[in-house]
Amino acid sequence: MSYFCPSVLCLCYMRIYLIISLLVAGLFNAQAQIAGCRDPKAGNYNKDATVNDGSCVYSNVFHLPRKIVNLPSAVSETSGLFLWNEFLWTFNDSGGEAALYALDPNTGSVMHKLIVAGAANYDWEDIAVDDNFVYIGDIGNNNGNRRDLKIYKFPIEDLEKDTAHAIAIHFSYEDQVDFTTNPNKNDYDAEALVSIGDSLYIFSKNWVNSRCRIYALDKNQENQEAKLLNEFFSNGMITGADFQPLDQVLVLCGYNALLQPFIWLLWDFPNHDIWAGNKRRINLNLPFHQIEGVAWAGGSNYLLTNEELKQVVNVNAALFSLDMSPWVDATNIYIYVTSNANSNEEKGFEIFPNPVNGFLNVQWESSKSIHSIEVYDMKGSQSEVWMLPLHQNQSQLNLSHYLPGTYILVLVGDTGRYVKKFEVK
Repeated sequence: MSYFCPSVLCLCYMRIYLIISLLVAGLFNAQAQIAGCRDPKAGNYNKDATVNDGSCVYSNVFHLPRKIVNLPSAVSETSGLFLWNEFLWTFNDSGGEAALYALDPNTGSVMHKLIVAGAANYDWEDIAVDDNFVYIGDIGNNNGNRRDLKIYKFPIEDLEKDTAHAIAIHFSYEDQVDFTTNPNKNDYDAEALVSIGDSLYIFSKNWVNSRCRIYALDKNQENQEAKLLNEFFSNGMITGADFQPLDQVLVLCGYNALLQPFIWLLWDFPNHDIWAGNKRRINLNLPFHQIEGVAWAGGSNYLLTNEELKQVVNVNAALFSLDMSPWVDATNIYIYVTSNANSNEEKGFEIFPNPVNGFLNVQWESSKSIHSIEVYDMKGSQSEVWMLPLHQNQSQLNLSHYLPGTYILVLVGDTGRYVKKFEVK
């Protein structure tokens, strides 16, 4: 004899309900998350995309950076760069002295020399900084046979002294098994290093296949394997890198076999998955220039240096300035505003009336040290910029000439960018 059990039937109904709920939730999430190109500057921009799938396609760009000055002979083989305390810091690569040089970014003059004790410059190639430390990449490996790769690390406050005291982070590449000597014919050379969050990232300089591998290192582990994260076709050799934390923009510099330099701009990548976001190449009209250093100089401005060349043609080591705003700056503001639901809830910052028809009042905490106000439309195009005097904490903007619609207001200060959307009626 069989017996009917109500509890078993209820359990079956609950399971069916759970399965249906999961299917509906999955369908809803699939509809809510639309993958595509989120950059309005790209040829395949998808205005409905909520998730960047790295598919943006761009037209070729050739650009001539502004030359600032030739560099002195003391840094004729300048490689890595970073700005700190109004000085541009650099060093000479491959066998140079274990020292950093502080340059005046306007004249190129050497203002200070810092000896790095506990270190040797076997083949220094790039440099990175965070809030607490300086990291020097002794990562050059032209022959592909090095087993002593390392990154020197010292406290950032040592930059104010005559001598810095470094420790070494020793590492190897987890995917390298062949250490055969192949001068300039191997894919385990590297010249680019950045600091992002808790990790250091190395970008390989592949002599053979013009690709680039991305490796990650723990900043606090003295002996480790560099973890391979990704690989992409860089169409040239990557020689330097810098990360702009304000807009989360990574800039790579390099050149091809004909010494034609270029820049890669990488941004809007999720969770430090560097090659998953937008990727845009800017070709530089500087033939025969070995661009090996790049440093963020504030806003959308970057500094570049090339080392001296005395083969076939003579090219002096020099310092250049490059404004990236035509390609990435407004795009990031667009992405930031449209991607963050709470972007209109910035603390210590208010605008009124909103919607507005005429004058818009803007107030902020003086601690934000705001020096300019920018307005963009929802396609990322800049409408106006207002420069502000020091120690001001409010402003009134005349927007009576604006067409009805949604706009983006950005406060730019020493401590970051602050963004709100507003309506013009």
